[in-house]
Amino acid sequence: MRTLALASCAAVLALLALVNDASGHHLNADRHAWGIRLVHQTDHAARSARHCQSYLDRDRSPMRSTRSYAREEIPYRRWALSLWRGREWQCGLKVRKLNAHPPSAIRYVFGRLGARHLSTALDVAGDEAGSHDIDANPHCTRASNGTHWGCFQFGDWARRTFGFAWSALEQAWAAFKYVVSSGGWCSGWAATADHC
Repeated sequence: MRTLALASCAAVLALLALVNDASGHHLNADRHAWGIRLVHQTDHAARSARHCQSYLDRDRSPMRSTRSYAREEIPYRRWALSLWRGREWQCGLKVRKLNAHPPSAIRYVFGRLGARHLSTALDVAGDEAGSHDIDANPHCTRASNGTHWGCFQFGDWARRTFGFAWSALEQAWAAFKYVVSSGGWCSGWAATADHC
């Protein structure tokens, strides 16, 4: 009888060990799956943040992180996800603000070329949009004059060559590329640029 009781206890203990091992394995599998999800979410947020940053700073190389968060522990992966989601949110907010006010987008893009180029960009956009003062008509992105569209009144050739969209940043970047590739304002906007 005693042998039977010992055998029963051993069987119960073995069964409990199996259950504990299975649940521990299940917990490890859940942790691993959660870690993989964190990596995928972080990859998505990092791609979105970098895309947004390149949209804001097309003439610069966006800063890239060289550390591989996929090899790190769960707490670091959580931190990396919150970091990239924060960058994505901040960049998206800045893009929305600039697109909502074309003069701000023009200042943001042309400010990197210096004060003279910036004031010329604002003058040209104001003249082309028909108000002489871009701040008096901050909705120039929808301006059109036949085949010439937007704040800088790009024609067919300019739109095909330098790009075009109905957003303020896209139009400012297109004008920026035009000015940089042609060596200044006089080739494209000779009638409106003061110093030509």
